[in-house]
Amino acid sequence: MKHGVTKTFLTRGVFGNFLRPIIYSETEKIHFEFLEVITKTIKSIDRKINSKYRGVLQIWLSMAPKEHFELLFLPDEYRQTMIPMLEKAELNKGEECAIMTQGFMLYNLEQIIKNSSDYSDTIKLNVPDLESICDLIFDKENKQKIYWNYFRNELKNEDPRNIPIIYVYEATSLFIPDNDRKKIAIQNWDDDLMGKFGFINGFANFIQIQKDNSIKML
Repeated sequence: MKHGVTKTFLTRGVFGNFLRPIIYSETEKIHFEFLEVITKTIKSIDRKINSKYRGVLQIWLSMAPKEHFELLFLPDEYRQTMIPMLEKAELNKGEECAIMTQGFMLYNLEQIIKNSSDYSDTIKLNVPDLESICDLIFDKENKQKIYWNYFRNELKNEDPRNIPIIYVYEATSLFIPDNDRKKIAIQNWDDDLMGKFGFINGFANFIQIQKDNSIKML
């Protein structure tokens, strides 16, 4: 997390569980819960995957979910937030959002494996292999796979341009269950049609970067 040295020390140290609720903002608390899942995933991949797939999996299950969440919902270095939804969050669903985002990235990885023979031939990883590896990393009843299947069904006949937008709606629903308040929270972003075109193109570029980076990790 982007804290100063003192704040990081206090919230990560022995008294972290006591001090985090006092020192962190609500958005920082959500971010902390999100990162806890990512950290566990990194450790699990390092511990359980002893193959060339390790780097590929770290990109898609650790780095990509983290970067995607932070790019969308957290302030950048200029204190600008693309979608300031977390400022209006009513629930801390950081852990659940991390798991859902991992499922979402698994869905996108599956589409690349299915639709890019060059990529699948390069990484030598098919969808059944990926499903088995997920069971190994997370466990047999993992929620990442439940969300992966959810996106498979929800996005089956969807225009690809709508896919990143649907993710935003799903993430917002976790933190703001009420439909009316959810709409208000993201209304400015949702109504900006030109901005959405840029967002869609940005997401396509983001996925391409993950694809390229994962190949470099082989």
